[in-house]
Amino acid sequence: MLGRCPRVGRLTPVVTLGLDEWPPLHTSEYRTRLIGLLALPFVGSGIITKIKIAVLSNTHVTLIEDLPEKVINSLSEIDLVIHAGDFTTTEVLNGLKQLGKIKAVHGNMDSAELQATLPAKEIIGIGNKRIGIIHGGGAPWGIEKRLRNAFAQDRVDVIIYGHSHESQNKVTDGILFFNPGKASNSFGIITIEEDIEGEIISSKK
Repeated sequence: MLGRCPRVGRLTPVVTLGLDEWPPLHTSEYRTRLIGLLALPFVGSGIITKIKIAVLSNTHVTLIEDLPEKVINSLSEIDLVIHAGDFTTTEVLNGLKQLGKIKAVHGNMDSAELQATLPAKEIIGIGNKRIGIIHGGGAPWGIEKRLRNAFAQDRVDVIIYGHSHESQNKVTDGILFFNPGKASNSFGIITIEEDIEGEIISSKK
C-alpha cells in the first residue's frame, strides 16, 4: 500500500519561489528571508539543514505500483520528487502526486494529455540554487551540448534530464548534469545543503 511522503509537504514554498537572486549564505538577510518564507528546520547558522530530492525519468509504466519497490520505498525519505519525463501515463503522475510534492516535465513518449499538462522545460529555485529540468532529445552523443543550449539564457546550477536511459552524474563548467537513468534500472538522489551532491542508485534489490 502506498503512503504519503511525510516530509514533502513542508517544502512546497521552496519550489514555488521566484527565480530572483538570493542573498549570500551565512548572512542575516538570507536567514530572515528563509525564515519568513519557508518554515523549515534550521541549524544554528540559519541555513537549511538538508534537502533531499528523488529524481526519476523514463518510468515507462502504466501504474505507480509497477515501479520497482526500491524506488517507491525511497520516496518516504525525501522532500521533493523531480521527474524528467516519459511517465507514459497520467496515472503514474497522479500516483506520485499522492505521495507528495512533485515537479515534472513531459517527454517524447508521454501521452497527449501529459504533454498538454506538463511543460517541456522547467526551472525551480531551492534556496539560492537553480535547477533546470528537461527531458532531452536526439542521439546520446552531443546531448550535453544540446541541454546546455536549452538553458543558454538561464543561470542554472543543475540540469536534470532523461531520454537516453543512461545515468549521468557529472559536473561540467560548474553545472551538474544529472540523468537518473531508466527507472527500472536506476534513480537519483540530489542533496542540497551549501553545495549540491548527486548520487545514482540502482533500482534493483
